[in-house]
Amino acid sequence: MTVDGRLRQSEVRCARDLGALIRRIHVNLATTARLLFAFCLATPATAYAYLDPGTGSILLQGLIAAVAAGLAIGRMYWAKLKAFFKGDAAKPPTGPGEGPA
Repeated sequence: MTVDGRLRQSEVRCARDLGALIRRIHVNLATTARLLFAFCLATPATAYAYLDPGTGSILLQGLIAAVAAGLAIGRMYWAKLKAFFKGDAAKPPTGPGEGPA
């Protein structure tokens, strides 16, 4: 604001842009609500689905893969974290056989 209480040109532009953003968000929320409502009306209340034994094995395989990936990433970052706090300037081991025995 200026000394006499009027808004500067940049403040007016900022307020106008903010108003446009709020209107755009409102339109997006209204559109999203309409689409969600239409989707709920279009889907059946019950799903007569069949899960065969292959589905269970795929889910189990995905779970095992996620755990293995998490452990591998955890091991990699744990080595970097230990090297950081030890003050080692050398690169921490990244693969099998590269670290201390």
